[in-house]
Amino acid sequence: MFTYSIRWKFIIVVVCLIISVITIITVMNINTQEIAIKKELKMHIDVMKDSMRERAMDFSHGLRSTIEEAMATFDISSIIAQTDRYVKKAKYSGEPAYIILMDSNSMAHIHTLHPDLCQTKLRGKADLFAITQSKETVNEYVRGDTEYMESIVPINFASSHWGVLRVGYSLKRLDSMIKDSYKEIKHRKSEMVFHSIIVAIVFIIISSIIVLILSGTLTNPLINLTKTAEEIAKGDFSASDGISVRSRDEVGILAHTFIDMTHKLRTSHEQLEQYSKTLQFRIDELVNAQLSIRKLSQKVLTAHEEERKRLSMEIHDGIGQTLSALKLNLMIIERDINDGRTVQPTLISNVVKEISTGIDELRSIILELRPTYYLSNLDMGEIFIFYAKKFEHRFAIKVTVTVIKSMEISAVIKDNLFRVFQEALHNIYKHAGANNIEVQLDCDNNMLILSISDNGVGFDTSKNQDSHKEGLGILTMRERTELLDGTFTMESSPDSGTTILIKVPVQ
Repeated sequence: MFTYSIRWKFIIVVVCLIISVITIITVMNINTQEIAIKKELKMHIDVMKDSMRERAMDFSHGLRSTIEEAMATFDISSIIAQTDRYVKKAKYSGEPAYIILMDSNSMAHIHTLHPDLCQTKLRGKADLFAITQSKETVNEYVRGDTEYMESIVPINFASSHWGVLRVGYSLKRLDSMIKDSYKEIKHRKSEMVFHSIIVAIVFIIISSIIVLILSGTLTNPLINLTKTAEEIAKGDFSASDGISVRSRDEVGILAHTFIDMTHKLRTSHEQLEQYSKTLQFRIDELVNAQLSIRKLSQKVLTAHEEERKRLSMEIHDGIGQTLSALKLNLMIIERDINDGRTVQPTLISNVVKEISTGIDELRSIILELRPTYYLSNLDMGEIFIFYAKKFEHRFAIKVTVTVIKSMEISAVIKDNLFRVFQEALHNIYKHAGANNIEVQLDCDNNMLILSISDNGVGFDTSKNQDSHKEGLGILTMRERTELLDGTFTMESSPDSGTTILIKVPVQ
């Protein structure tokens, strides 16, 4: 119960949130102070470097003036004496660390850091950088383990560039001060972390006690609602009568809603039983529909098989006999040619007629199998007239096609509408016993209207009101029409023939 209680979950979440907020604030405070101290240290270091840079340039300017005056009077000894005095002072003050006087050929004339390099060409990286400078500049570089700041000023002799004066200052003292400052920052940071942790722990303890007290007030109503819900789940709907609602906050609203929900649940339970009975009735209907689909599938397979048989008979009785007659006539022509006799023109005419007959029969079969082969070149009225003649010639049923108005339509509409027309004619032949069929094609307000009527035996349409009770032919025509977003209606009565009306939008 402790693990899943909402009270303890509430306490854990709130305490964790408090700890997270305090931790974030503490870390941000420490980082802010650390950044401020580092910023202050950097400013102090920059000030010290600027001060050292100014001292170096002032010293370099004064020494350059002395050197240029001595060079003008060729008094080199005074230059050496002056640099020696500076070197002696540097032993006590540490500034400058060295003085180097180089001519434009990198020849060192004075080198207080390494006197043995005097009268030698200096090739170090800092030396090459210094000799290329034609203006006053400051260069910071590292030599060995020591970092130097070097002021470089050009030396002119007789109004021309002679060389450079390099005065270097060691940054050891500055580095030592920076290290000491970082140690102080680390120490102060440790103290800040320690004090912040103590304050955070005290605040967390006080906050946890407050949360523990408040959690009972906030979660007890929810715990009571949970117990009541468990009783209702067992079937005791009267358990909600013992709920006492006093508060007007969200918990009070929840309690009122829960009571209303319990009453509705009792009503819903009764309705559910009624729905179960209705559902069972729908399931029975579904099972019956599935049985109808199976029967329809069997009809489809049977229809496919009958269609194959019909096409094979058409090919055998039509094209087969035509080719046999054509072969016989060609054999007679071949015999006459081999015997040297003149071929009779009637034989050639018979061959041409047989070929024409075969072509017509082949087109008729192609139209049965692939109507789109012809649909792309003919409009809907021409297609109906062409097929009606073939049907009338084959089945001896008069078909009259009247085209009131036609219009350009897509290949999809052509294909499906022709299949509906074809299926209607074959249905009349199979079932209606009619000897006359009236077909009418019209267009009105972008609506293609096809009417097919016969004078056959008709039937009682009330017996076929459900779509799953319809025959395969009618179902096929209806589905193809609905595929084109059209409407399919059929009117019929015994001994009064049948009329099919199809309306299809063309846009």
